[in-house]
Amino acid sequence: MKYGLIFLILPALLLSCSQEESSQQIESEPEGGLVGKWQLFEILMDPGDGSGVFQVVSSDRTIEFLGDGSFVSNYSLCLTDSDSDEETMGTYDQNKSILVPSECEFPGSDAKFEIPYYFKESNLVVGFPPCIEPCAQKFKRVK
Repeated sequence: MKYGLIFLILPALLLSCSQEESSQQIESEPEGGLVGKWQLFEILMDPGDGSGVFQVVSSDRTIEFLGDGSFVSNYSLCLTDSDSDEETMGTYDQNKSILVPSECEFPGSDAKFEIPYYFKESNLVVGFPPCIEPCAQKFKRVK
């Protein structure tokens, strides 16, 4: 009887876990792909306790992805809280889902600065590796 109960409960637990995990999965590239112009509309800056959520912002910051594997942004991607209007250019790798800005460097290192990205609800989410706590910027396609 104990074993029968285990065989009834175990599948239910496994099914509930897999459904929860699938709802949190990252989406594949949206229709139209990555190429085009994307505008920042939400940011996430976690205060360090895991309570951070994306906040809507009014911004003219954009990243434009070109068909030749390059991108250009109208602000600095080197620092997440940068107010710099300095343009950032670089390349992107769709197989690795990373941006590689040509102007950003890690102090005292020859390592390439790689910025991960993914898609969620047809929006582009760009993460920032220098952040200790979660931080990201969310973009919507504008062109």
